Amino acid sequence: MKSILFINKVAELGGAEISLLTLIEDIQKYGYRPFVVLGSDGPLRKRLEELNSKVYIYPLDFPHFKKPIPFVKSVFFLTRLVKSEKIQLIHSNTLWDNQYGVIAAKLSHIPHILHVRGFSKQRNSWKALYNMGCLAICNSKHTKEIFLKYSKFKKKTEVVYNAVDIEKLKPDKKKRSMIRNHYGFTDVDLVMGMAGRLTEEKGQLALLKILIPILKKQPQYKILIAGDAKIHTDYKYPEQISSLIKKNGLNKNVILTGFLKDMTSFYNALDLFLLPSFREPFGRVLIEAMATEIPVIASRVDGVVEVVDHSILGYLVEPSDADDWLYCIDKLDRNESLRIQFGKAGRKKVSKRFTPDQITYKIISIYKELIKC
Repeated sequence: MKSILFINKVAELGGAEISLLTLIEDIQKYGYRPFVVLGSDGPLRKRLEELNSKVYIYPLDFPHFKKPIPFVKSVFFLTRLVKSEKIQLIHSNTLWDNQYGVIAAKLSHIPHILHVRGFSKQRNSWKALYNMGCLAICNSKHTKEIFLKYSKFKKKTEVVYNAVDIEKLKPDKKKRSMIRNHYGFTDVDLVMGMAGRLTEEKGQLALLKILIPILKKQPQYKILIAGDAKIHTDYKYPEQISSLIKKNGLNKNVILTGFLKDMTSFYNALDLFLLPSFREPFGRVLIEAMATEIPVIASRVDGVVEVVDHSILGYLVEPSDADDWLYCIDKLDRNESLRIQFGKAGRKKVSKRFTPDQITYKIISIYKELIKC
């Protein structure tokens, strides 16, 4: 049994954490024993323990030159854990986790993997630490391009997409009926959905402003917005969305669901999935919707273009192009057969490119290369 230590500072459930859960569940089939260090307690801990992963909670204080002692304590906690649990490799799940993991790995003389799930040229801090590890995994070709350009990373870099379980995420007529009834939607309603962190870069508020005129004219148009702001500092953003909905009298048309554990039911309730992000390294929610045979309309940004094949399984539009958003929604509203065609094409692509078996095999190959077994 080979032991891998994963580090993830936050304990909430965002896209990076859901991807971590998928990976941890699957690597155990290959004889790997996962250990996870979280920087705080939260819903992620319970989900990890349900997967038979041993979880440690330790305050991972961000490096600060004026207050180095908490950071040093965090690193030494990790090195002691590496020794006691006979860890053979450290896998930092995000850039924020890298500074803990890479130093602990260096001190423990074991390999380290940095998982890059998004990068921007503004992220200049702690670049020197990136090259202390052995290898970086990027979640899209776009992420890799930006990461290499601005981080000056010199080690090996692999592109490994996120994965979803198509046996868990699939069309289900019973769930579709149940969740639509729950929200008071009928069979003739066109239900559109957005899912993700409630933060400005995800674009929920901007798209809602575009859609308000047609929501008032077309009462059969409904919108479900899943997600919350618990892992983002902008707590005022959900309030702005709620205020806009109330101001325009759309409380029955637009529903903020909050965080949902059962996303399968959410996707099954939809006729269209919308991703209006201004920045999106990959877009995990896209492949979740596609696996459930839901056609997608998404912003033509970053890694999204690697996921969505325009006019084959959905549409790509410019984030701020109001006319294009309205045109694509209207076109799919009027053509149910096209929605079905796009939905089936989306699930077919997910089954070929984004299943856990395919993705985990790539990561296991990297583990074997680094720990020489």
